[in-house]
Amino acid sequence: MKDPVAYNRAVAKIWFVFAAVLEIIGIPMLFLQQNSPAAFLIVIAVLVLVLAIMIAYMHVEKKYKE
Repeated sequence: MKDPVAYNRAVAKIWFVFAAVLEIIGIPMLFLQQNSPAAFLIVIAVLVLVLAIMIAYMHVEKKYKE
């Protein structure tokens, strides 16, 4: 890594954003009835979030790679 401190900060930001968005996505699960169709949409949103974190990490890794 060219700048390990900046790399670690960038990765930390990715994880903090991921955690915050995951919490926001998960809050409706507390109030849904069992077998609600909305649960499927939440699962899809989490899938998209995981794909987004993977893409963001690849960009950070590419930026700080030697």
